[in-house]
Amino acid sequence: MKTEFNSRIKVFGTEQEVADTIVVLTENATRFIDGEVPDRLVLQELIEKYNLTANIVYQGNGVTPLTRTINDLKAVIDANDMKVMSEHLYKVLSLRCGSIAHNNKEGWITHYPTVQSLARFFRKNEFGENIAYHTPNWNSDFKIVAQEMLRLTEKLV
Repeated sequence: MKTEFNSRIKVFGTEQEVADTIVVLTENATRFIDGEVPDRLVLQELIEKYNLTANIVYQGNGVTPLTRTINDLKAVIDANDMKVMSEHLYKVLSLRCGSIAHNNKEGWITHYPTVQSLARFFRKNEFGENIAYHTPNWNSDFKIVAQEMLRLTEKLV
């Protein structure tokens, strides 16, 4: 299900996920100051605070949940096994980190088969850039996620 909260923010998910998210967004409507960088940070904060599970899109680009993404990365690191990568983490890697999709999650894992290769990718993605530097400034929510991903994997390279 898809619902438009306002001209910039759209919400996707099950009927209940969308309804729960719209309630939170409505209660916090005065916090959106009509600027993408601060609005994306507010959205990420609300996702975390209220454990929102719907997908929130700001001007066509998804807002990346910090806790979910980092927990998915920690699961890969703790298992020392790329095969435990979630679909969510795969989408973050292929859509936000400067990587092509490599056909699917299994193809991505074939290209980056170890946790160490993942850590190296964070430092030099497929465009030759660090994932935090690769991220455009408007994508303020993902910049926070990227910095945490780099921090978590700094000892693996």
